[in-house]
Amino acid sequence: MQLSSEHYNILRKTFEQKQNTPYWGIIAETGIWPYMYEVIYKRLMFFHNLIHSDKTCVTRRILMNQMDSIETHTWYAGVIISSREIGLETNREEVKLSSKKVWRAKVKELIHAKIQTEIKKMVSRRRNMSADTT
Repeated sequence: MQLSSEHYNILRKTFEQKQNTPYWGIIAETGIWPYMYEVIYKRLMFFHNLIHSDKTCVTRRILMNQMDSIETHTWYAGVIISSREIGLETNREEVKLSSKKVWRAKVKELIHAKIQTEIKKMVSRRRNMSADTT
């Protein structure tokens, strides 16, 4: 949450908003992704890049070993968590068959949908909170 807090402060100051302007309100109005989703996007794009890289690439070989292992504290485990966060399947064969353009569009679409869902949840919570106080 520290990352979101810092992101909020940067956005609030950049757009010259008052101290109590809601973070998700700024996100909704500007279309900017929260940092967490930027990280997910970059991680998933790098994952796709590694899958499609040369078989002699050391980083790719490490990834392939992680994909075949049951370790839970690996970079690939983070990819799985990130992909689940946005509802994306990271099947190795599906990723191999998809072009960068198709993969990028799919990831962006899912992230955008996830952010819109988060915005709707926040709006609903605020409405419920204001209805409870009246």
